[in-house]
Amino acid sequence: MNLNAKKEKILCGMLGVVVADAAALGLHWIYDINRVKDVGGDAPEFIDPVQKNYEGVPSYFAHPGKQSGDNSHYGETFLNAARSIANNGGVFKPRIYQRDYQEFFGPGGHFRGYIDHPTKDTLQNLKTAELKAIERVSADFKDLDRDLRETLTMKVLSVTKNYTGPELPAKIEEAVRITHDDDKIVKVALDMAKSVDLTIPLDSGAYDDQIPALAGVLSLIASGNSNLSDVEVMVKITNNHEKSVAAGRFFARLLLASIEEGTLAEAYKRAKPELPANWQESTQKAMTQDWPDDEALIEEFGASCPLRYSLPVGLYIVRTSNSYAEAVRKNIRLSGDSCGRSLLTGALAGIRWGIGGDWGIPHLWLWKIKEQERKLRPLWQLLTI
Repeated sequence: MNLNAKKEKILCGMLGVVVADAAALGLHWIYDINRVKDVGGDAPEFIDPVQKNYEGVPSYFAHPGKQSGDNSHYGETFLNAARSIANNGGVFKPRIYQRDYQEFFGPGGHFRGYIDHPTKDTLQNLKTAELKAIERVSADFKDLDRDLRETLTMKVLSVTKNYTGPELPAKIEEAVRITHDDDKIVKVALDMAKSVDLTIPLDSGAYDDQIPALAGVLSLIASGNSNLSDVEVMVKITNNHEKSVAAGRFFARLLLASIEEGTLAEAYKRAKPELPANWQESTQKAMTQDWPDDEALIEEFGASCPLRYSLPVGLYIVRTSNSYAEAVRKNIRLSGDSCGRSLLTGALAGIRWGIGGDWGIPHLWLWKIKEQERKLRPLWQLLTI
């Protein structure tokens, strides 16, 4: 199936994220520009993560066991969002997205590697909410036969991991009648479901304003959903912080305007009102000013994970680059949370310069990505549903 021009741009943006994140992995979280330059030279991309490169400078070696072509937890969070929506027929279902996040990053999940505090906190929030739901059901239905109560509780918990709101009652009844075709028992299960649904909130995310908050936004847009209310719901599932929500809305509008063939300056102008006033000031500075060297830029904005640093630095990178490869290399050389910034720089650079040629994503870089079937098929699937 051929993609139209808009979908091609979106696909390039998604591939841009995956490639930029993997390219930065080997020097991720080295907070010393000179060390990054010494190790990476003119081609700092796709270097194996090696602990000795982190020694003697401000850094955190987070990716032992990973190799060139692997993705960080940032890239995997992006991919998990795309896969979740694609596997649900291209529809964003908050409960399913929440479940897929928990199952992928939680105990026994597919992901192997470092996960950050926001991810750990979100997983803990979900676990705590489930335990509270079980306790609440046990208290509210203490007079119910114990075996029946436990059976219904497990059924209800299973269904509420997939559905919420108006869809929930019919799905609960369908599940219960398989083993208990009894109106009274169905009524009890429906009452339980209301209790559980209220106890496990959709805004389950960590109170955190770091850049993983942006991870799912492009996949939502790829599905054809540009509803900013859904952007808010998605962000709150993993990052329940007012500034993360604002950044998610900003990023959605920035992406939409970029996909519509607008320049970065025009896209930024449309999206800027979504940001808090002080973030508007810093991002405006990044969009209009220049600095004599990398050190001066990072001294101005910072190189770590919070959105207040990564947004202006990411915008500056794309604004001052002339190709996808230049943007990726510049992102790595600026040190710090280069993988995190890839969620923004990779998407915008991919949309702007496409694939191949003198300016687009180098084909060789695409071939360096490991587990291509698992990672890339959902991106295509999301755009062809």
